[in-house]
Amino acid sequence: DPKEKVNVFEGEKLERSPEAKEGTFSVENGKLFISLPEIEYPAQVYDDVITIQSSGDNTLDKLTPNTNYGNGEALIPHSYLTEERYRSILKFVVPEGIPADSVTNAKFYAYYYYYAFDNPTGKTITIHRCVRNNWTEMGSTWNKYDGTNNWTTLGGDMDTNFQTTQTIPSSYQWMNWTMTDFVTDAIINRGRNVDFIMRIINQTGIIHPYFYSRDYATNPALRPYLEITYIPFGPRHSRRKLMLGLG
Repeated sequence: DPKEKVNVFEGEKLERSPEAKEGTFSVENGKLFISLPEIEYPAQVYDDVITIQSSGDNTLDKLTPNTNYGNGEALIPHSYLTEERYRSILKFVVPEGIPADSVTNAKFYAYYYYYAFDNPTGKTITIHRCVRNNWTEMGSTWNKYDGTNNWTTLGGDMDTNFQTTQTIPSSYQWMNWTMTDFVTDAIINRGRNVDFIMRIINQTGIIHPYFYSRDYATNPALRPYLEITYIPFGPRHSRRKLMLGLG
């Protein structure tokens, strides 16, 4: 009988067609080989999800522009009557083995746990890509990116073409921002470094929300993280049913 040999990597799942007949299976060097006689055997590749912890975060304070807060337990973007006074900066590193064209979705999560001054419900927090990946957690300030060298623009160097926004909810909870473009850009152009700055811009009132940082010790499960959904071992366009064992 005519047979076709197809490679399916470990971690992929097979979804069997109801009309499929018996075939033969073998595993060689970590790959599953399927031999089938003259039948259609669709295999669906499923998304995988990875959670990445921050490798650095800090709050940059315009009022104390040479003071570093890299070991603080809170991230505090802040504006005072439309003037930005604090920004928060974060870094995540995408692991090797995730190609840019395999990423289907990415979200940044931060736990909103408190606010001071005006109730910020409905106010917008904006995230922009930080153009530097050599800023340091324990050296960065409003004035300097590593404790020695000045930002080109005080308060952090940003590309405002990369933007994602989210509104502050009425209760304390996880917030998330869509970051798919940030992640694919980081994989292709930035050595897999996802660097970004949280801001409150063009918002009236005194807006002062608090988010847990990666240094929050009481409950590490509430630290910020990046969640990436991707197709294992293949680009976005491979997400289709493969017809196996055609005669």
